[in-house]
This record gives sequence, C-alpha cells and structure tokens, in this order.
Amino acid sequence: MSPYIANLVVFLFILGYGAVSVWIFRRKRARRQTMPPEEFVLLRLPGETQQREIDRVSEALDNMIMFWAPISLVLLSVPFWLRDLFPRANLLALLVCCLVLFIIAIGVVVTKTAALLEERVNRRLGYRGERHVAEQLQPLTAKGWTVFHDVRKVQEKGQENIDHVIIGPRGGVVVETKTYSKPRKDTGKKDLVTFDGDKLIWPFYANDRKPLEQVKRCASWLQNWIRQNCGVETPVFQMIAIPGWHVNAGQHYEPRVASGRAVVGALEGLMAGQKEVLSKKDIQRISDKLDELCRDVKD
Repeated sequence: MSPYIANLVVFLFILGYGAVSVWIFRRKRARRQTMPPEEFVLLRLPGETQQREIDRVSEALDNMIMFWAPISLVLLSVPFWLRDLFPRANLLALLVCCLVLFIIAIGVVVTKTAALLEERVNRRLGYRGERHVAEQLQPLTAKGWTVFHDVRKVQEKGQENIDHVIIGPRGGVVVETKTYSKPRKDTGKKDLVTFDGDKLIWPFYANDRKPLEQVKRCASWLQNWIRQNCGVETPVFQMIAIPGWHVNAGQHYEPRVASGRAVVGALEGLMAGQKEVLSKKDIQRISDKLDELCRDVKD
C-alpha cells in the first residue's frame, strides 16, 4: 500500500472520529438545555451533590476515552508523515521520540483515569450512604419533624453542604453522613468504629477528628442562618451517622454518633431531655426558608 494511501486512511479516520465526537458533545449539551414549557425548580434530593459529582467524573472519563484514541494514533503515525515530507530524516530517531511521547501520554492518561475511577467509586459509596440515612430519617416527618437534604451553605468559602437538616419543636439537628469502605486487611474489628467523645477510632485510622469539626461548623452555621433569615433563636444539635458500620459510642457525647440504622433512635434519645423551644409557626417559617434554599435544581 502506498504511504500516501495509508496517510489518507489515517487522516480520514481522525476526521471521522472528530466529527462523531463533536456530534456526541453537541447532543449532550442539547439534552442539558432541553426544558419543558414550564420550568421546574425542584428540591434537592439526598446525595444531590454526590450525584452531580458522579456525573461530572463519568463525563470526564468519557471525554478522556473519546479524545485519547485519535491522539494516540497521531503520535504513532507522525514519524511516517515526517518521513514523507523529509525523506532524509532519521526515521529511527523520529520513532524513538514519538514512542517516548506516546509512553508519557499513556502514563498520564492511565494515572488520571485511575484517579477518576477511584473518585467515582468513593462518590457512589457516599451517595448510597446519604440515601440510606435519608430513608431512616423519613419516618420523622410523621412525628412533626421536617427533614431537608443536601442543604447548601451560603456565604461560605468552598463547596460544603450539610447532608441532612431536621427541624422540630425542640430545635434543629444537623446530621452528617460518613460512609467508608471496610478495610481490606483483617484487623479483627474490621466493621467497628469507636467514638470516645474526642475522636473517631476506625480500624484503619485511630485519630479522626475531621467529621467532628465539620458537624460542629455546620451546626454553628445553621444556627446563625436561622437567626439571620428567620428571626428565631434555636439550639442546633449535632449528629454523625455512619452507615454500614457497628458503632461503639457513649450515650451523652455531642455530637451523637450512630450507625445508619440506629440514627433515629439516637436522635430521639438526644432530644428526649430537651424543652420545646419552637412553635408550629416558627417551624413553618424555618421550613419555608430552608425550602427556598434547597429548591434550586433546574436540570
């Protein structure tokens, strides 16, 4: 086969692949922009942020696969193109240079792909954990509580959301969900996490204070937000839910730490000794404002 024909085949392949890629990209964007005659602004669901991050990572993986194939083909075919343009060029040197570039590119792609795949696995695990805890909290609505999920913190640095917010006669409760996979090595206590009032002790990490700092920060923010936006002064209690794990935690620590299935019992135990501080009117006012805050889903 003539080298010109081979180059033409490669060129047509790249051109066709690029056209298909552009078509797929435009179709994706068109689907995002498709709207019904009446715009729906929906309430955030449990794990809304995690789901959006999963979609982002999946799209990044699709794009990497979509654009890597033609790029790799170009890198491997460049020496032959250059040889046709410059007959006196050293073909072996060109091949070595392009092979090195190809190996570097492969290394970058594999590293990024592995990181994206690991992130997607972790995001999916977190999403399932938040959904599980949300299902456990659902019966509280029949007892006079209002429950919101994935509440956005406004006027804050960074992108931090509160997994679950509960409002009732005895005040507010912030519930942060922490979902981790079990350790691969057998430690003898591979499904037990202990809370000693100061830190979480996991089989793979014995000094975990970040969830405690996070839930405290979220509770403080919510208390200030209710005061500023609703004109109501109310206590906001703290809880950490750990789905899929056995939890060994003291009964009188704050935040309260419980497994996913025990979160409602732990919450009721936490609130049992508290006085009613919110009237039905206060609860309705806070709920309305939280609804406004969480009703921002348009796509």
